[in-house]
Amino acid sequence: MGILTITSEYRHDSISVVIQLEPRRLRVIAEKLVALTVAITLIAVSLMIISAIALQIGSSITQTPLAMNAGELVTSWLASWLVFLLLGYFGFAIGLLLHGQLLSISVLFAITFIESILRPVSIFIFGRVTALAAMPFGLAKDVTNHTSILTGQRQIGFSPMMAFLLLSIWVAGLLLITTWVFQRRDVLGRA
Repeated sequence: MGILTITSEYRHDSISVVIQLEPRRLRVIAEKLVALTVAITLIAVSLMIISAIALQIGSSITQTPLAMNAGELVTSWLASWLVFLLLGYFGFAIGLLLHGQLLSISVLFAITFIESILRPVSIFIFGRVTALAAMPFGLAKDVTNHTSILTGQRQIGFSPMMAFLLLSIWVAGLLLITTWVFQRRDVLGRA
């Protein structure tokens, strides 16, 4: 979602108009991130409501209680929302850096594909969590590790809090780099 937010601006060349109207590029990025945050939050709340209704219907049909109490369920939803938000920012940063929709989505797919191979292989070879396990999409899985909530057992990976911290560092670092590049890149001169 973050990729589509910014790359559509480049695709339709509306970013040039926005920068002419608001020459402070940091403010442009901040406004885009606020809009992305609102959109992701609305989608997340909608999904939470739909899943709550589905859980209630399923629980009443089967006459079985939920495996999680309401507090654990809300915590799980909030963790999922935060991951959704951080991954939206991650995609936004990639789109801001690369401009093209197809290129940005291809790079994101490549990152996901390579990470999905490297992370388990490194854990298999070394038998423990290595630095390769600190890649963004695996961290997103660790933050929302529902297995640990339901069973009390944790899969191999980072704890949810550590994974959230590392994912936040990834996103903040990528946003800082792309903001720095965006401030120095001539957007108005490109046609």
